[in-house]
Amino acid sequence: MKSTPVATLDQWADFGIAEFGQGRYAEAEKWFRAILGHNPYHFDGLQLLGLSLVRQGMLVEGIHSMLLALQLKPNATHVLSNLAEAQREAGQLSGQIQTLQRLSELDTTHIEPQLRLVTAYARSGQSESAIRLAVDLFERFPENAEIAKLLAQLLRSVGRHSHALLAYASAIKLAPHDGALRFDLGDIFLVEGDARASQECFQRAISTVDSSLRRGAMLGLTVAGLDLGQWTDWDAHLQQLSTPLNSDERGLNPFLPLLLPLTPERTVAFTQAGTRQWVHGDLRSNPTLLPTLAPSIERRPLRIAFVSPDFRDHPVGRIIAPVVEAMVARGNFALCVHSAGHEDAVTRRIQTAASHWLDASAHSDEAVARYLHEQDVDLVVDLAGPTAGARPGIYRYRPGRVRVSWLGYPGSAAHPDIPYLLTDRRSVPSSLAALFGENVVRLAVPAMTMDGWVDIDREKERQLLGVKSHEILIGSLARWRKINPIVFWQWIAALERVPNTVLIVRRPPGNSETHLRSLLAERSIGIDQVRFVDATSDYPSYLARLGALDLALDTYPYGSHSMTLDGLRVGTPLLAARGELMQSRIGASLLSDIGLESFVVDDICDYGERLAVLLSDRSKLESARSRIRTIAVSKSMLRPDLFAAHLESAYRQILEHAAHSGQERIIDVDGI
Repeated sequence: MKSTPVATLDQWADFGIAEFGQGRYAEAEKWFRAILGHNPYHFDGLQLLGLSLVRQGMLVEGIHSMLLALQLKPNATHVLSNLAEAQREAGQLSGQIQTLQRLSELDTTHIEPQLRLVTAYARSGQSESAIRLAVDLFERFPENAEIAKLLAQLLRSVGRHSHALLAYASAIKLAPHDGALRFDLGDIFLVEGDARASQECFQRAISTVDSSLRRGAMLGLTVAGLDLGQWTDWDAHLQQLSTPLNSDERGLNPFLPLLLPLTPERTVAFTQAGTRQWVHGDLRSNPTLLPTLAPSIERRPLRIAFVSPDFRDHPVGRIIAPVVEAMVARGNFALCVHSAGHEDAVTRRIQTAASHWLDASAHSDEAVARYLHEQDVDLVVDLAGPTAGARPGIYRYRPGRVRVSWLGYPGSAAHPDIPYLLTDRRSVPSSLAALFGENVVRLAVPAMTMDGWVDIDREKERQLLGVKSHEILIGSLARWRKINPIVFWQWIAALERVPNTVLIVRRPPGNSETHLRSLLAERSIGIDQVRFVDATSDYPSYLARLGALDLALDTYPYGSHSMTLDGLRVGTPLLAARGELMQSRIGASLLSDIGLESFVVDDICDYGERLAVLLSDRSKLESARSRIRTIAVSKSMLRPDLFAAHLESAYRQILEHAAHSGQERIIDVDGI
């Protein structure tokens, strides 16, 4: 440093600022430290030293220096702004929010601090606070496209699609050439079942978005076509989607590739790219990790936290409710973290069964993670995966001793802080497990359960559907996007061979039914052999319709999961199409566990032939129904108490594996 015995402290500050402006942050640091050596309370010395340290990556030291400066001048808005950015980079999200709240109070003439605060709320998992502030900003600045877009994205992220549609409409009106807005809008329409509107959005997005979003738009366009029964361009779309992924591609909804018959390697690449975006989002910083809790292998009751936005009348809620009851009955502690605000009878059942209940909708990710840590939880179990309302930010703090993914997503969640995936041996063979990033924990039994047998009035439901006593009723109650030409025309071929068979499927969206009927008119089937029905209004009605079927039909490659188990609850067998990937093996796993291997087809090209054979001998269907009634009700799939024993064994093996830093990537759980 230059010798400047007569220089004033202000001149030293000028020298430091000059070095800082040239990007020589270490040299600037020396000048500011020299100032503080003469006057430890020099405001500019403190705040500029802090900024110099932050630019060198010394975030904690830099933040400390800025905080000291703010003790001297609490209302210095430029220091508050720099501090908030440093706190974001350091992962100090709670501190960043407090800083931005103060900055917003002081600077009421600009919207930039409040926009940053909205983003900070969202990054910390405080979606409700983010939405409230974004709505307030939008009401004050209705012509600001950035605010409209941010509000739309927030509403979409928590699954409030009807409100999000309005916000996106406003944003597109303000920024009509923003292809990314139309891309997001297309995704919402797809989720909401408006395939026609979704298709239009994706078609316009493909021509306007940059290359990083183009494949995601093509993926959405392909699935919208499935919903509409438009299969003409099916092969061409698959060809375009089969080319290698680029590292910068984004906007890949991780559920959509599960619907397409891609290779295992291509599907896993697609889904993991999509789930990585779900995990990280806008979080470009690493949060401050919680103190590590050593995994315990003591034979004591387990302390388990289940985290989900779907503790409600939803497949996850209907599966987890009896599991929580059974785990608590076995003496374990079950803490349920509900990451969404809605409530129904299933919510109340889970809340009553749980040892403790936390509504996380008003808490930040960090606050929830710290709470789980304070509860000395052994395992934190994510039941959501990349679904709406999920809170992946909670796991970035690494709460509990071990984190496990189960149930919410039929594949690898690709979350770097969730090292274990729970499944079963039939659903994830070793060859597939090798493609996943997690340690794959495989039960000896299917990895789901539900309440037991449900009696229904089959004849009443068949009469409501207009089915005659001599007719065989088959069908799929899946959404149309899961039905593709690979399976549909094999179903129709079987109808041609067995004319006393009636097929029911859910009514497709838009005017697709007319189009499909025109195609069916060219086939050798009766006009009334294929019947399109509306979706049922509630779960009991859905079970009744499933129970009316003589045989449920699987979809491929995204097969029936909870629907298979629902069918078994009412005695209806499924003809399963077992593929190479997890999403096409779960139904087959359930059937194999009760000895119905003859109802599992390993080559999708043989599905129609096996279906025709079964339909030609009604006694086989009756025999299967009888077997379900006698065998399935004694299995863990319909005995939550037995399943809980398998689950507890798995959790203990996970803790043992973690305690010994096990190298095995596949962990097969011992049977009980």
